[in-house]
Amino acid sequence: MAAVIGCLVNIPRKNREFRVINLNESLNDEELRRRFRFGRRGIEYLADLLREDLARETDRSCSLSVEEQVCIALRYYASVSFMQVVGDTHGRHKSTVCRVVDKVTKEIVKRQKQYIKWPVDEATKRRVKSEFSNKAGFPGVMGKFTFINAQWPGSAHDSFIFRTSTLGCHMERNHRGLEDGIILGDSGYACSRYLMTPYRVADTNQKTNFNRGLCRTRLRKTPANASEVIVACAVLHNIAIMLQEPDVPDDDNDDGADAQIPYAGR
Repeated sequence: MAAVIGCLVNIPRKNREFRVINLNESLNDEELRRRFRFGRRGIEYLADLLREDLARETDRSCSLSVEEQVCIALRYYASVSFMQVVGDTHGRHKSTVCRVVDKVTKEIVKRQKQYIKWPVDEATKRRVKSEFSNKAGFPGVMGKFTFINAQWPGSAHDSFIFRTSTLGCHMERNHRGLEDGIILGDSGYACSRYLMTPYRVADTNQKTNFNRGLCRTRLRKTPANASEVIVACAVLHNIAIMLQEPDVPDDDNDDGADAQIPYAGR
């Protein structure tokens, strides 16, 4: 027995190898966007934005840099894949990926009011309506993400969520006419003086970058954590628009996510 124990104790420990994300590597902006939905400038912007809260106060050589934490979270948002798959991509354990994604998500959500806000002054309203009109050819619309409510479960109807939201109450009390802009909704919403259902609208290409992945599959998270991921992706979407990040074709996400196969029967 002693000999067996001695053999087990003396087994050499396998060195762990880590793939550290280095933005100075040979990946160009297009390749970075295909993986993270942001180019080098966007990743550096996010790293600087979150650095104070994500920087690790340790001298350990295997600690994660802020840039790597941001890239791990961006990879998860962009692919909505399993933590294990994202971990294999970055050479990190899935528990590490889970902690990083949760931490980065919470820090992004803390900054939501900086990037998701309803325009209040007339100059901002005119600018937003003009930008949307120039892009989609539809005048008088408050485009982009200006408000988000992720507190209700999936079974709640969209019109109910809107009516009970602070934005719905604000529009009901303060909307005076077309000069204040309108909100576009699908047939599930009742038409009103501030909300209408268009018959056909030019393709505004709004399902870009991060929310496309969320529409394609389900989040394997608790409702509370899933809500935070949705808000974080909305923040990142607006940041991508602010930085003028181009849209990325979603044709190469082979991360093992269980994409929903459309029903083709009767």
